[in-house]
Amino acid sequence: MVRAWSRPVVALVLLAGLGCTVDEADVRSYSRRSNGRAKLFAVLTDPQYALELRSVAAQELIGINALTDLEEGLKTMPEGDRPGVVEAVVAAQKKELSGANQQKQIRAKDVLYLVLPYLSGGAKEEVENLLIRWTTEKFSLRFRFGKFGTEKILDRIGEKAVPHVLALLRAGKDTVHVARILKGLDNPEAVASAADALIESLETKVMENSEPKILALGELGGAKSLAYLNTLAANNKTAGAWDRLKAMDELLKLSDKSSQETAVSIVSDRDAQFDLRRKALDLLGRVGDRDALPALFVAVGDADLRGPAWELTLRFGGADALRRLLTKEVKADWKMDKAGIDTLVRAMAKLGPSAEPALVAGLKVRKNLPARLISIRGLAQQGTRDAISALQDLMDDDTTLGEMGTSSVGIEATTAINKISRR
Repeated sequence: MVRAWSRPVVALVLLAGLGCTVDEADVRSYSRRSNGRAKLFAVLTDPQYALELRSVAAQELIGINALTDLEEGLKTMPEGDRPGVVEAVVAAQKKELSGANQQKQIRAKDVLYLVLPYLSGGAKEEVENLLIRWTTEKFSLRFRFGKFGTEKILDRIGEKAVPHVLALLRAGKDTVHVARILKGLDNPEAVASAADALIESLETKVMENSEPKILALGELGGAKSLAYLNTLAANNKTAGAWDRLKAMDELLKLSDKSSQETAVSIVSDRDAQFDLRRKALDLLGRVGDRDALPALFVAVGDADLRGPAWELTLRFGGADALRRLLTKEVKADWKMDKAGIDTLVRAMAKLGPSAEPALVAGLKVRKNLPARLISIRGLAQQGTRDAISALQDLMDDDTTLGEMGTSSVGIEATTAINKISRR
């Protein structure tokens, strides 16, 4: 079996052949050889070589874009030797960062970020300022380039970057990405200030590029963003339909309990846009409780919302809510096919034995074929022998089912009795 050698072991083997007669010209030539990365790594990490040569090795690794080797080499080399090499690397990369070659600028930015952990005092502050300026002065063009993105760099720099990121957001520079970075800097005051700026912009320029500002509020989160997003989603007077939908999308991402009232108001509004009501139902599924039941009883009356509204009603209200659904909320004129009824029946199965009294009550709702059929099929799925007598009362009912099935009420009841008897 061939053993895979680690980089340090390879470096030691190569060093044995290098000897101590290596000069700067030799080191610079390694970057042109097939095994040059390993040789450069060997020179960088071996204390037998002068710091000047090891600094050259570091620069050559940068030149061939071997930043992973450089990073591991800095970690591996003796701690006492590292400051000299890092100082030389920083001096060279500062020049590249201010140069005209864009690709070299990007690489210099990555290298300076890479050496940040080994800097302190004034040197660290200088490099941090350089990185902040480079990443923010042309943010939209630069935030994704290189090995380390702007978000990662500014997150490591931390508090010092906050004013610069906040300034970007206020200037409307790539609002969503900037908001995400600002949130990651963990400064609640800055987040609140950013939310104020976005809200003010939305209020004064409602129709001007509102979507990225709404999305940015969702990225920021926090009490101010949540309050405004709730207001915007619920506002059926002045807010546009698209803005309301986008606000609801962000509320879904945040899934905060404070949004229940908003979701309830929208689900209860029969005149609200269907997509908005559907999203509000989704939100209730994440943050709702029994207080949402009145709105859900309204929603089950809408054929397009019925399935999820029915399921949430049972989740929040249990068997009591099922009794009300079957005896009051299911209407005789509901247009349902077999698949639609089966969807409601499957949701009832989650209640287990507690559902049976409500199902039996549903059998007795006069002149309401949907309610009786839902109850019959529910009992067929999970009823006990205690329900057989109530089902027997329907065996002679020859009411046809139409779209809800191919048989009659009596045949459905007989089928349910047979299934219960076999259990």
